[in-house]
Amino acid sequence: MKRFGRAFRRAEAGQTMAYVALAMVALLALAALAIDVGLAYSTRRHLQNAADAGALAGAQALCAGQGADGARAAALKYALANNAQTADVTVAQVGRGGSVSVVARAAADTYLAGVVGLRQVNVVADAQAVCGPVSSGQACGIAPMAFPYQQWQQVKGQCGREFIIIDSDKVCGRDVVCDLNNGDRGWLDLPHVDLNLYDTPCVQSCGQATIRCYLENDYPAPISLPACLRAQPGVAASNFRRVGDFRGRIMRVPLYDRGCSWPGDPPVEGSCGGQSAYHVVDFGCIEIVEGGQGLPKPPPGGDTDNSVKWLKARVSCSADCYRGCNSARQAGGDAGDVLGIGMLR
Repeated sequence: MKRFGRAFRRAEAGQTMAYVALAMVALLALAALAIDVGLAYSTRRHLQNAADAGALAGAQALCAGQGADGARAAALKYALANNAQTADVTVAQVGRGGSVSVVARAAADTYLAGVVGLRQVNVVADAQAVCGPVSSGQACGIAPMAFPYQQWQQVKGQCGREFIIIDSDKVCGRDVVCDLNNGDRGWLDLPHVDLNLYDTPCVQSCGQATIRCYLENDYPAPISLPACLRAQPGVAASNFRRVGDFRGRIMRVPLYDRGCSWPGDPPVEGSCGGQSAYHVVDFGCIEIVEGGQGLPKPPPGGDTDNSVKWLKARVSCSADCYRGCNSARQAGGDAGDVLGIGMLR
């Protein structure tokens, strides 16, 4: 009887050891899974950076006018340079912009899960970026010269279409975009910029000198839409003539639909004391052709009115309509749109 009891206890101890061994294997497998899942997650985080970088580079190439092939090459280059082992790139052109989707892949080695036969895990990350109009985003490099949004719609989308901007309301016709409200001038007193953040030669003061400097050098800080931008009253003929000297220059200009006085309008931006402000809803991209003075009077006069100063511009579809600090939220864009890039996912 004693022998039987001792044998039973030995058998029981053997079973316990077997259970302990199985439990240790299970615990080791769980530990391996936890550690290697963490490593795979870290790999995916880095791989997401690769997908994001590729998508943004491709969207930037679209905005720069490099086409689908250029966008695809740029996206692939940047994804691989950021540790993706392979990447699939899809480019969909829409108007002057489009979207770029990147699916980045990499195999992550396992360290402990190999004991159960899992030596690698495949990690995937995807991203999509767009090149499109900044009508719902923000833009920098803007000229302090506002145009009427409604009249801009007459010429927008017609690449190279020439039109005349006049500095009074005396002559309006098929090829004329009349400047602002009944002869008001669209000069903008934009907010003074922090010179520690933005490099500009323009002195931060009120008056036409600063406006003229921003006409020559562009306003460096971003403007988010919609915006209420303070207006500078007066004819400012010297500024008008200065713009006429910029033959061939690409200018990104604010487009306003009304004055700022409605409930819910954003706060008025501007560092100087003008009373009026424009409600800016979009930006337009133009190329200055030339400036002059004197336009034919409307019929029945038919004579020349030499008091009218004018600018001739054209709707631009140049790659200079894109600036790196511009942001967009949808793909596409027509001639004359200021373009930017943005992430969709």
